[in-house]
Amino acid sequence: MSTTTGQIVGLIRRGQIHELGRRLLTLTEAERGEIGRALPGLVKDLRAEKLAELAARDYDADWERAWDEGFEVDEMLDDLASVLLLAGIGTITGPAAAVSWITGRDVNRRQAAGLNVADAVEVAASRPIEWQRDVAVRLARRIRRPNDRFAPLAVALLRASGAEPPDHDPLVAAWLRMTTHPRDPLTSALLLRIFDAEGAGRELRDERLTPAPTRWLARVRRDVPRERALDGCVSRFLCGGEPQDLRFFVRLHDLLAPTPEETAGRLRDYLRLLPSSPGPVAELATRQIKALFPIDRADLVEAVESLTFRAEAKLAAIGLRWLDAELKRTPSAVAEFGPALVTAYGHTSFDVQSRAVDLTLKHVTDASLIADGIATLPADLAARLSRFTGERSGEEPAPPMTFPPLPEVPAPKAFPEPTLSASGATWIGAERWLAAFTREAARDRAALRRSLKRRHEWWHRPGVWADPRDWMAALSAAVITPGRAPDEPSPALPTPRQVAPLHLFLLHRFGELFDALRDDVLPPVLLATPTLDNGHLDPEVLVDRLELCAEAGRAPLPADLAQALMRLPRGAHPAAAERAAKVDSAAAKTAAEWLAGGGLPDPVTGVDWTEPGDHDRVTPLLRLAAPTGDHLIDEVMLAGPRRHVSDEFTGQLDWYASMVPSHREVASVNCLAQIRTPWSDHRLTVAAFTHHAATDGPLGDATAVILGVFLADGASDDAPIRLLLDLAARDALPTEALARQLSALVLRDRLGLRPLIAALTELAQEGAPHQVWALLRRLLPHVLPRAGRRATTPQSEAVAFATELASWIGATGEIPEVTIYAANENKSRFTRECRRLRDRLAPR
Repeated sequence: MSTTTGQIVGLIRRGQIHELGRRLLTLTEAERGEIGRALPGLVKDLRAEKLAELAARDYDADWERAWDEGFEVDEMLDDLASVLLLAGIGTITGPAAAVSWITGRDVNRRQAAGLNVADAVEVAASRPIEWQRDVAVRLARRIRRPNDRFAPLAVALLRASGAEPPDHDPLVAAWLRMTTHPRDPLTSALLLRIFDAEGAGRELRDERLTPAPTRWLARVRRDVPRERALDGCVSRFLCGGEPQDLRFFVRLHDLLAPTPEETAGRLRDYLRLLPSSPGPVAELATRQIKALFPIDRADLVEAVESLTFRAEAKLAAIGLRWLDAELKRTPSAVAEFGPALVTAYGHTSFDVQSRAVDLTLKHVTDASLIADGIATLPADLAARLSRFTGERSGEEPAPPMTFPPLPEVPAPKAFPEPTLSASGATWIGAERWLAAFTREAARDRAALRRSLKRRHEWWHRPGVWADPRDWMAALSAAVITPGRAPDEPSPALPTPRQVAPLHLFLLHRFGELFDALRDDVLPPVLLATPTLDNGHLDPEVLVDRLELCAEAGRAPLPADLAQALMRLPRGAHPAAAERAAKVDSAAAKTAAEWLAGGGLPDPVTGVDWTEPGDHDRVTPLLRLAAPTGDHLIDEVMLAGPRRHVSDEFTGQLDWYASMVPSHREVASVNCLAQIRTPWSDHRLTVAAFTHHAATDGPLGDATAVILGVFLADGASDDAPIRLLLDLAARDALPTEALARQLSALVLRDRLGLRPLIAALTELAQEGAPHQVWALLRRLLPHVLPRAGRRATTPQSEAVAFATELASWIGATGEIPEVTIYAANENKSRFTRECRRLRDRLAPR
């Protein structure tokens, strides 16, 4: 290696990028070649040296060594990435090899600091001009995303070298992202490409017309010929795409404000945009077409049919206005517009349907023009067209509806046998492991040690012991390597501000077991291991375990006893209480009193909402009806959640129902506390919450909020509906609480009324119409318009659904709030729907 090469390599190793850039400018071609050939070997040497350094360290586990090797080698290359890139530009002879080096995994690193592009361009300028242009073009073609690390360098090299930019869409998007100036040499080549390049529209989506056109809108208007810009916009619209990708071109089109003459030459294109382009584009097209009225009849018919086909009520209404205006001028053309009227009959908007019926009565005399579409109208609108069908006017009773049965409620299964091979990833697996661990520790500690050694993985002591799997690993480690150093710190539990009360209590169970193991006072069996897979514990089995502990002369652990009591079925169990009273232990006497007294009275629960606003928050509430006298139950397990609980530790949400299987609303309160607020990116899943359905006890407002959040989140499958059906099958739907909390979510814009009605419709059709009606008649008064407010379309749809559901099940019984609205004299759809529901509910 020559002296110069050694000096350059030293600069690279030390990361001295500024000195390296200065030296690269002074190299001869021979020196460049020698250094360029040495670069791949240099990276290989750097890796080997780092690995050798790490090999000398002392590690407790192979995985820890592997972690450090990956992390520290990556960190070293991240630090040297800019230096290596600059060295490659300044020394590698072949353009293809230089680009491969720049974009390779050792240099093009996501975590590396940004490159000083000006320094790189200066170094590249010392190379032959043809080399610069070749590298610039090749590098530009390698861009895949606008934020690629080397994209700014590619653009800068194209500018500096004068190379012709390649026809490559990501290059255009990358160029748009970067700072440009009025005399940018790339403008003439790239600006026109924004109309064709994929991704260009997304980069320009934030451009604004007001208060004045922003940079790119102003530049296109100034630098692109007007005809070319208009053609580019329309062409881009015809290619389709997401609204955000077309937003810039819609605004540019508005800025250009085509004249009627310019629009006339593009009329066919604007007509083609009406049926399926995004809403803003379709609205733009309607404005352009309207400016040319009157237009050829065939073109107008095509436009009206396209607009009435659209899902947006606004666009469909425009089509119907055009139809009305044309038939006023030329009544004889009505037959040509018959298909458009039939299309409007099937629209999702009642207002569009109603308007189509009005126009039918106004213009149509031949029933054959619209007969095929009448069946798609709601009953009251179809009745208005009775003169075309010959049927009696007035709403006919809905045909009888049949519904599938509610799902069968499965009986709880026996809890699986304890085993050390169970995983701690689920509550059942962890409970099985704990039971097996305690049993084997009491029977044969040496055999347990051998068994755990076969399964045990390296354990890293966490700062805060919040995960049961950490405790399971710690218990295993304590058996495999017994003894505790005098200065070893005690396990650190999360604080009540970090976890919900049930989570904190769960960790108390693990903590006391860990301490009992080290103090050699483990009982022969855990009391709290469930006997059913819903978390319940058979009272007779609890007494059996108390007898076993008494015979062994070992006292049950306090949190284990508290958990066992909370897992007993609801009500009193006198036979088991009598047996427990005969066992000679304090724990057995406590259990006997609990079994005889009927257990825990249902706690008082609820939720507290802040006022609607930007920071809506719901706080779950819990208060004991009467203290039990057990410190762990009263002050830990059933403590009221803190107002602000961290969402850092949420992995145990699926445990909660099994911890209080006779008081599942307590589990819901804890779930709601741990996810903080339904506005956050919460981690509670439907799957984790389904354990609540299989447990016992009344459900209330906390459950209702959670169910509402599931509906609002719009799960990709039907899991929320399945959960609601399961609760309905168990006669456990908290309809009153759901009415309160669903309306609260609607009021705070967390849950849309239209998606809610869609979910309730599905729930009813899947077998729960009576339960949905019980909920809906309580919900409606909360979601109707407030005094002085106009009714919205979703509110009208909600009342219409209530009428439909009432007719399905023959429901009666006045809803006073609906009756009040039905008495209004206006002719709005909402008032009509209220009258229909009032009449439907009247006694028959």
